[in-house]
Amino acid sequence: MILPSFTFLLISWGLLASPLLGQEIYVLGGGGDLHSIDPNSGTLTFIGLTGHHDYIWTGLTQDSQGVLYGSTGNWIVGFSIYELDPSTGQGTYVNHTGLTGVACIAMGPNDELFLAHDPLFPSIGGVFDLYTFDLATGNKSLVGSTGVEALIAMDFNGPDLFAYNSIEHLVQINTSTGLAADVNPNFGGPLGATASLCFDDYGALYYVDHALWLMDRTSG
Repeated sequence: MILPSFTFLLISWGLLASPLLGQEIYVLGGGGDLHSIDPNSGTLTFIGLTGHHDYIWTGLTQDSQGVLYGSTGNWIVGFSIYELDPSTGQGTYVNHTGLTGVACIAMGPNDELFLAHDPLFPSIGGVFDLYTFDLATGNKSLVGSTGVEALIAMDFNGPDLFAYNSIEHLVQINTSTGLAADVNPNFGGPLGATASLCFDDYGALYYVDHALWLMDRTSG
């Protein structure tokens, strides 16, 4: 996920990071190009294309078994979830979300999928809502409003959901109410630079822009 808003995702450099599997970070370009990053060196390696390039890709996440899922679509046809082959990048359709502005996705405890949705997309200034989504049935459930705009990426650290937005920067989202809170109002973080973020199994928070960085989740 990107510039100060989900609306301005740039296909040429937008990267959507998934949680670490072993010693790899998976990233997905907005055009559907899957890559891996070595977290020690920052080296980017191309894996393959999803095979579905009609619409923009906006999210990437991974379940407890290592299965990759991505979100793609637009405000006209809505957004769908695809399963991605981590070896080839090939995408397989899973289900349609029924939402027209899915900006980022994250797999939570018990492999429950969460979606961040901009109800005003493609316009700017929408306050994002948090949903849960059932991959098997396609049913979605509104958790609540996050109270913030322009969410770029989100990921779980254990039961805790963190996200990055271009206004409040690093925030923590209450998964019972949907409400987001800035982790450190006194520190803004990289202005409009972060494309995505993900945690490793030890709670280290990585974020991606033109490079790979570590971010302190308590101070931002």
